[in-house]
Amino acid sequence: MEPDFHVAVRRYGPTLHLAPVGELDIEAEPVFARVRDRLDSHVAVVVCDMQRVSFMDVTGMNCMLALAHYLQVRDTAFFTYNWCRQPQRLLDLVDRIEAAHAPRPAGGRPAATAALRRTLGARAQAGRGQGASGARADRTPVEAAGGRGFLRKARTRG
Repeated sequence: MEPDFHVAVRRYGPTLHLAPVGELDIEAEPVFARVRDRLDSHVAVVVCDMQRVSFMDVTGMNCMLALAHYLQVRDTAFFTYNWCRQPQRLLDLVDRIEAAHAPRPAGGRPAATAALRRTLGARAQAGRGQGASGARADRTPVEAAGGRGFLRKARTRG
């Protein structure tokens, strides 16, 4: 009998795209072991679409955390997205339980599930924020034909 859980794997240059399908539980351990075996030194980013995982238990969450840790040790970026409601609630619950038992000061260590919450959207938004703040420092808004635009401030030699 074939297990219900599987992961579709696609490679796009240095990016490995994972799409787990089914219930993420004890059956996920050997599947994620095979995924780790497929990683080579040319993989720089692993992106995981969680859309087709409608259920995740603590064992499945630990499989994902182990994968995230493995990738972190290899210095490979790991992002997840499209979490369904039940797995998202499990992540929230684990973090609330941890916070209740081991309160941490502001700026302390990240939540237990932080590695599974890194999303491409949040990373891109943070990058855009950093880039935009630097770019805006030397620009002045102006009205231009056809809408708003920006002009660089004139630099004077002195």
